[in-house]
Amino acid sequence: MSESNSRNYISEMRHAIAFSRKLKLSPRARLLWLCLIEVDNSAYWPEWFLATLDYLRDYTGLKKETIIRARDELFNHGILDYKTNGKNPTRYKLTNTAVPLPKGEGSVVQKGDDSVVQKGDDSVVQKGDALKT
Repeated sequence: MSESNSRNYISEMRHAIAFSRKLKLSPRARLLWLCLIEVDNSAYWPEWFLATLDYLRDYTGLKKETIIRARDELFNHGILDYKTNGKNPTRYKLTNTAVPLPKGEGSVVQKGDDSVVQKGDDSVVQKGDALKT
């Protein structure tokens, strides 16, 4: 099984929510990110997947211009890459935010609403400093 299709839906969603808070993403960017994770999961996690603006509008309730601003916000934070193709569906590639940190650098731990990073030396970084990658 390749890395791209071995991703875990729940982990991706949980990490997207945690990173969204850490990065202080706008609500529209958070919503679009979760929507794109759903589309990526439905396509069995290919490296690149397609999504039309009509589908994203129906799923999110956002206007075309708002989706484009949200997409650019996610792109600027390194969360996704995309390629437009005129009137054809846009191609998207999501960064796998649920990948564990390298050994010794810690792992993300969810405790209720608080996110902490358990570091390799067993110290804990609280929510304000967590999820720095």
